[in-house]
Amino acid sequence: MMKIGLVTPLPLETGGVANYGHFLLKALLEEGGENEFVVFSTNRTRPRHEKSLRIIPVLDTNGDYSSKLADEILKIRPDILHIQHDYEIFGLDARFLDFLEILRTEDVKTIVTLHSVYDKDYCPTCEGDVDIESYQRSMGLLAERLIVHHGFPSKRSLQNMGVPSRKLKVIRHGTWNYERPDTIDARRFLGLPEEDIIIGVIGNYGSFTDMGFFEAIPHLKNYERRVLFWIVGNSERYGFDADAIEKDAILKGFGNNVIVSDIQIPTQWIKHVFTAPDVILIPMRGERESTITLHYALPSGKPVVVLKDSMAREEVAFFISRELFYKEGDTNTLTELIFKLISNENFRNKISCRMRRYGVKTDWSNVAKMHLVLYRSLERERIYPSFIRAIG
Repeated sequence: MMKIGLVTPLPLETGGVANYGHFLLKALLEEGGENEFVVFSTNRTRPRHEKSLRIIPVLDTNGDYSSKLADEILKIRPDILHIQHDYEIFGLDARFLDFLEILRTEDVKTIVTLHSVYDKDYCPTCEGDVDIESYQRSMGLLAERLIVHHGFPSKRSLQNMGVPSRKLKVIRHGTWNYERPDTIDARRFLGLPEEDIIIGVIGNYGSFTDMGFFEAIPHLKNYERRVLFWIVGNSERYGFDADAIEKDAILKGFGNNVIVSDIQIPTQWIKHVFTAPDVILIPMRGERESTITLHYALPSGKPVVVLKDSMAREEVAFFISRELFYKEGDTNTLTELIFKLISNENFRNKISCRMRRYGVKTDWSNVAKMHLVLYRSLERERIYPSFIRAIG
């Protein structure tokens, strides 16, 4: 039996990494319930203490958290500590590296899941003269393992930054295989038109007006049914003006082809939101946003169209199809892809089948098993360090 520490935000409804932490924890308890799990929650939640689960709310990460958070963990001294990393939680400064240094000094076997891997050419969280590549290299050197969701570009980028290959482990993002509602039932639940073709843009759609979507609308206006772009997500969270998008659509004559739902999507709505569209666009480049959107879409079987520079492109190309990509600003390819997916039933069904199959492959139960294998391998290194080094 292992004592496994998990540093993650909870509860589920806070979204993002908290959702990841919730689903992973649930699956770990089901697949490895003989172990003891101690969750150090980095946001407000209730403490719990059950047979195989303990939840400890720790201080927030706004201040100088490195030594204080480490002290809370050292009181428990888990055999393995697994941190769900997000720059919004831990910041992009010396505090997180100091935190890892303390844990390393105290011989705590630490795994960090790096949900977003950036480089000098793309780092939306970087400000000033931050050297993101040096920062991530330091994470890789201080932790026992870094988990990333993609071999390319994430793992390869970290290798190029100087993180040793043996420290990098690819574990795909998990999939919640929810029970799919009927498309019409989902639209009725959400108050969406039942007869139209709906193209869903779900999540961070802040650059909607710059992504070529409006230019695609005239090419789709002559389709036998009205084509609607349904844009759904929380404008406050992603920092954009939802009203401006609607006004811009009206000014350009596309007011009848755009619906904006400015909401934070509740977890219980996810199956409806991803089942209601006919096609789902993933126009985000960022790893966390594009990967989350893809894995929520998989169980719905609704085909995706993906930005070619998206961090989710490896999974889509390897497991679904290489025919689903468009370049930013390439209105012709975007339009052709949408038209093919809504008009070619055989192609649409092929994509739908592959998406559902990949959703089963990456079900949270399977992802949890991969984590448990990694935990056990590090536990063996902890107990038999000299022997492991000798045979390694």
